[in-house]
Amino acid sequence: MDKTSSLSPVATTSTASTSAPFIPSSTPMVLKLSNKWACVANCGACCYLAPSERPYLMDYFDDPDDLALYNSMTGDDGWCVHYDKTARACTVFEDRPWFCRVEGETFGKMYGVTPPEMDKFCTSCCREQIADVYGTVSTEMTTFNLAIKHLKGANTAPDDGGKKKKGGGFGKAAQVKALHEAAAAFVKPVVPIDPFTGEESTKVAVKADWINTQE
Repeated sequence: MDKTSSLSPVATTSTASTSAPFIPSSTPMVLKLSNKWACVANCGACCYLAPSERPYLMDYFDDPDDLALYNSMTGDDGWCVHYDKTARACTVFEDRPWFCRVEGETFGKMYGVTPPEMDKFCTSCCREQIADVYGTVSTEMTTFNLAIKHLKGANTAPDDGGKKKKGGGFGKAAQVKALHEAAAAFVKPVVPIDPFTGEESTKVAVKADWINTQE
Protein backbone atom coordinates (compact mmCIF):
# COMPACT_ATOMS: atom_id res chain seq x y z
CA MET A 1 0.00 0.00 0.00
CA ASP A 2 1.16 3.52 -0.77
CA LYS A 3 2.42 5.06 2.47
CA THR A 4 1.81 8.65 1.41
CA SER A 5 -1.22 10.44 2.76
CA SER A 6 -4.26 9.77 0.62
CA LEU A 7 -6.03 13.01 1.42
CA SER A 8 -6.91 15.38 -1.37
CA PRO A 9 -4.20 17.69 -2.83
CA VAL A 10 -3.02 20.55 -0.65
CA ALA A 11 -5.39 23.48 -0.87
CA THR A 12 -4.71 27.16 -0.40
CA THR A 13 -8.23 27.77 0.87
CA SER A 14 -10.41 25.69 3.15
CA THR A 15 -13.08 23.28 1.93
CA ALA A 16 -14.88 23.19 5.26
CA SER A 17 -15.72 25.64 7.99
CA THR A 18 -16.40 25.58 11.71
CA SER A 19 -18.49 27.93 13.81
CA ALA A 20 -15.90 28.43 16.54
CA PRO A 21 -13.30 31.18 16.28
CA PHE A 22 -9.70 30.16 16.66
CA ILE A 23 -7.29 32.32 18.63
CA PRO A 24 -3.72 31.73 17.51
CA SER A 25 -1.04 31.22 20.10
CA SER A 26 2.74 31.00 19.96
CA THR A 27 2.51 28.22 22.55
CA PRO A 28 -0.15 25.76 21.34
CA MET A 29 -1.61 23.21 23.73
CA VAL A 30 -0.39 19.71 22.94
CA LEU A 31 -2.83 16.82 23.40
CA LYS A 32 -0.59 13.99 22.23
CA LEU A 33 3.04 13.91 21.23
CA SER A 34 5.98 11.89 20.08
CA ASN A 35 9.55 12.96 19.34
CA LYS A 36 8.74 14.94 16.19
CA TRP A 37 4.94 14.98 15.95
CA ALA A 38 2.19 16.48 18.06
CA CYS A 39 -1.59 16.67 18.07
CA VAL A 40 -2.61 20.20 19.03
CA ALA A 41 -5.84 21.24 20.71
CA ASN A 42 -8.56 23.25 18.97
CA CYS A 43 -7.80 21.87 15.52
CA GLY A 44 -10.14 18.99 14.70
CA ALA A 45 -9.13 18.82 11.03
CA CYS A 46 -9.07 15.02 11.15
CA CYS A 47 -12.73 15.06 12.21
CA TYR A 48 -13.74 16.28 8.76
CA LEU A 49 -14.76 12.91 7.33
CA ALA A 50 -16.26 13.73 3.94
CA PRO A 51 -15.58 10.63 1.77
CA SER A 52 -14.84 12.90 -1.19
CA GLU A 53 -11.71 14.00 0.67
CA ARG A 54 -10.50 10.39 0.97
CA PRO A 55 -10.69 8.77 -2.48
CA TYR A 56 -9.11 5.52 -1.25
CA LEU A 57 -11.33 5.15 1.79
CA MET A 58 -12.57 1.69 0.85
CA ASP A 59 -8.99 0.40 0.77
CA TYR A 60 -8.52 1.16 4.47
CA PHE A 61 -11.20 -1.17 5.82
CA ASP A 62 -11.16 -4.96 5.62
CA ASP A 63 -14.47 -5.20 7.45
CA PRO A 64 -17.50 -3.70 5.63
CA ASP A 65 -19.00 -2.90 9.03
CA ASP A 66 -16.15 -0.49 9.73
CA LEU A 67 -16.78 1.35 6.46
CA ALA A 68 -20.49 1.47 7.26
CA LEU A 69 -19.71 2.90 10.70
CA TYR A 70 -17.44 5.54 9.16
CA ASN A 71 -20.16 6.58 6.70
CA SER A 72 -22.76 6.71 9.48
CA MET A 73 -20.53 9.11 11.40
CA THR A 74 -20.26 11.53 8.48
CA GLY A 75 -22.76 14.37 8.69
CA ASP A 76 -24.32 16.19 5.76
CA ASP A 77 -21.69 18.92 6.09
CA GLY A 78 -18.84 16.42 6.01
CA TRP A 79 -17.97 16.73 9.71
CA CYS A 80 -18.19 13.83 12.13
CA VAL A 81 -21.54 13.85 13.89
CA HIS A 82 -19.70 13.41 17.20
CA TYR A 83 -17.52 16.48 16.71
CA ASP A 84 -18.58 19.58 18.62
CA LYS A 85 -17.69 22.38 16.21
CA THR A 86 -18.07 25.05 18.86
CA ALA A 87 -15.84 23.40 21.46
CA ARG A 88 -13.68 21.85 18.74
CA ALA A 89 -13.68 18.57 20.58
CA CYS A 90 -14.87 14.99 20.19
CA THR A 91 -17.95 14.21 22.29
CA VAL A 92 -17.24 10.47 22.34
CA PHE A 93 -13.46 10.65 22.68
CA GLU A 94 -13.03 7.81 25.18
CA ASP A 95 -15.32 5.53 23.14
CA ARG A 96 -14.30 6.62 19.64
CA PRO A 97 -13.85 3.87 17.01
CA TRP A 98 -10.47 2.20 16.56
CA PHE A 99 -9.91 3.93 13.23
CA CYS A 100 -10.11 7.34 14.92
CA ARG A 101 -7.14 6.55 17.16
CA VAL A 102 -3.68 7.74 16.20
CA GLU A 103 -1.82 4.64 17.32
CA GLY A 104 0.90 2.50 15.81
CA GLU A 105 -1.31 -0.57 15.43
CA THR A 106 -4.12 1.42 13.82
CA PHE A 107 -1.90 3.08 11.24
CA GLY A 108 -0.11 -0.15 10.52
CA LYS A 109 -3.40 -1.88 9.78
CA MET A 110 -4.89 0.94 7.72
CA TYR A 111 -1.87 2.37 5.92
CA GLY A 112 0.92 -0.16 6.29
CA VAL A 113 3.04 2.30 8.27
CA THR A 114 5.70 0.92 10.61
CA PRO A 115 6.33 2.46 14.07
CA PRO A 116 9.63 4.15 13.07
CA GLU A 117 7.76 5.87 10.21
CA MET A 118 4.92 7.20 12.35
CA ASP A 119 6.25 10.67 13.18
CA LYS A 120 6.95 11.54 9.56
CA PHE A 121 3.72 10.00 8.29
CA CYS A 122 1.53 11.67 10.93
CA THR A 123 3.13 15.06 10.33
CA SER A 124 2.52 14.75 6.60
CA CYS A 125 -1.09 13.64 7.11
CA CYS A 126 -1.82 16.46 9.55
CA ARG A 127 -0.42 19.11 7.24
CA GLU A 128 -2.42 17.82 4.28
CA GLN A 129 -5.64 17.58 6.26
CA ILE A 130 -5.22 20.99 7.91
CA ALA A 131 -4.44 22.54 4.51
CA ASP A 132 -7.51 20.96 2.95
CA VAL A 133 -9.89 21.85 5.77
CA TYR A 134 -8.61 25.25 6.92
CA GLY A 135 -6.17 26.32 4.18
CA THR A 136 -2.41 26.39 3.89
CA VAL A 137 -2.40 29.91 5.32
CA SER A 138 -4.42 29.50 8.51
CA THR A 139 -4.01 29.80 12.25
CA GLU A 140 -4.46 26.03 12.51
CA MET A 141 -1.52 25.39 10.18
CA THR A 142 0.62 27.97 11.96
CA THR A 143 -0.16 26.46 15.34
CA PHE A 144 0.65 22.93 14.19
CA ASN A 145 3.94 24.04 12.64
CA LEU A 146 4.90 25.88 15.83
CA ALA A 147 4.34 22.72 17.87
CA ILE A 148 6.48 20.69 15.48
CA LYS A 149 9.18 23.37 15.58
CA HIS A 150 9.32 23.14 19.36
CA LEU A 151 9.63 19.37 19.25
CA LYS A 152 12.35 19.37 16.63
CA GLY A 153 14.43 21.64 18.81
CA ALA A 154 14.73 24.38 16.20
CA ASN A 155 17.69 26.74 16.65
CA THR A 156 19.03 24.69 19.58
CA ALA A 157 22.22 22.66 19.64
CA PRO A 158 21.85 19.03 20.82
CA ASP A 159 24.58 19.40 23.43
CA ASP A 160 23.31 22.57 25.09
CA GLY A 161 22.09 20.78 28.20
CA GLY A 162 18.46 21.18 27.22
CA LYS A 163 18.31 24.94 27.59
CA LYS A 164 15.98 26.82 25.33
CA LYS A 165 17.67 29.31 23.04
CA LYS A 166 16.34 32.59 21.79
CA GLY A 167 14.26 31.96 18.69
CA GLY A 168 12.27 29.02 20.03
CA GLY A 169 12.65 25.28 20.24
CA PHE A 170 13.96 22.87 22.82
CA GLY A 171 17.25 21.00 22.94
CA LYS A 172 17.53 17.23 22.85
CA ALA A 173 17.98 16.88 26.60
CA ALA A 174 14.90 18.96 27.36
CA GLN A 175 12.90 17.05 24.76
CA VAL A 176 13.80 13.69 26.27
CA LYS A 177 13.04 14.97 29.76
CA ALA A 178 9.65 16.30 28.70
CA LEU A 179 8.74 12.99 27.10
CA HIS A 180 9.97 10.63 29.81
CA GLU A 181 9.91 12.38 33.18
CA ALA A 182 6.32 11.40 33.99
CA ALA A 183 5.13 7.90 34.77
CA ALA A 184 2.89 5.59 32.72
CA ALA A 185 1.46 6.91 29.46
CA PHE A 186 1.34 10.60 30.31
CA VAL A 187 3.78 13.46 30.11
CA LYS A 188 3.51 17.13 30.85
CA PRO A 189 2.49 19.26 27.87
CA VAL A 190 5.47 20.69 26.02
CA VAL A 191 3.70 24.04 25.84
CA PRO A 192 0.97 23.98 28.54
CA ILE A 193 -0.98 27.07 27.49
CA ASP A 194 -4.68 27.11 26.58
CA PRO A 195 -4.84 28.92 23.20
CA PHE A 196 -8.34 30.23 23.93
CA THR A 197 -7.56 31.91 27.24
CA GLY A 198 -3.80 32.26 27.21
CA GLU A 199 -3.81 30.83 30.73
CA GLU A 200 -1.80 27.90 32.03
CA SER A 201 -3.50 24.58 31.48
CA THR A 202 -3.58 21.64 33.87
CA LYS A 203 -4.07 19.09 31.11
CA VAL A 204 -1.46 16.51 30.29
CA ALA A 205 -0.38 15.29 26.88
CA VAL A 206 -0.60 11.61 26.02
CA LYS A 207 2.66 10.01 24.97
CA ALA A 208 2.41 8.30 21.58
CA ASP A 209 2.64 4.52 21.82
CA TRP A 210 5.32 4.34 19.10
CA ILE A 211 7.64 6.86 20.72
CA ASN A 212 10.32 4.37 21.80
CA THR A 213 10.78 3.25 18.19
CA GLN A 214 11.96 6.65 17.02
CA GLU A 215 15.58 7.56 16.57
